[in-house]
Amino acid sequence: SIIPRPLSVQTGTGRFTLKTGALIQIDGASVDLSRVARLLQQQIQQKHGLSLSIAGRPTEAANGIRLTLGAASADVGPEGYELTVEPHRTTIAAASPTGLIWGAHTLLQMLASADPAAGSTADAMSLPVVRILDRPRFGWRGLLLDCSRTFIPIDLLKKYVDVCASYKMNVL
Repeated sequence: SIIPRPLSVQTGTGRFTLKTGALIQIDGASVDLSRVARLLQQQIQQKHGLSLSIAGRPTEAANGIRLTLGAASADVGPEGYELTVEPHRTTIAAASPTGLIWGAHTLLQMLASADPAAGSTADAMSLPVVRILDRPRFGWRGLLLDCSRTFIPIDLLKKYVDVCASYKMNVL
C-alpha cells in the first residue's frame, strides 16, 4: 500500500509496535536531521495521536525510530532511502536529507494503513517487520495545478503541496 511502489520490499516475521513516549533518534547534530525528525514527530502526533520525543544521540532503546544520514546502501542513490522495520526499532537511512524525507513519508504511509486487528490501538501502532529499499525512478516527479481560471485558497494550496510531498513528488 505504499505509493509509489518501492524498488525492493523484503518482508520478515514479527511486528514493531510504536508507542506514545518512543524516541525519534537522530545520528549527529545536523539541522537537516532535526527538521526531518520534527516533521515526523508532528505528522505522527497529528495523524495518529502518538506523542514522540526527539533524542540527539542514538541509544539502543527499543520502540524507537532512528534517522541516519550516509548509512544507506549504495544502491539507493542521492534521493533514495532504506527503511528497516525490526521488532525493536525502525531505521530510516539515506544518503541525503531528501532521501530521509521520502523514507519518513513511506513510514507515515505504513502507519496510515496499520491494521487494527494486528495490535494497533489509540496509543500504539503496529507495523510488520520489513526492509524497504527505494529510490526515485525519474528525476522529475510532479503534478500540474492550473489555478488560472479558478482562484484557490492558500490553505487548500498548502494541503495540495503536502499531498504532493507525501507521494514523493518533487515538482509542482
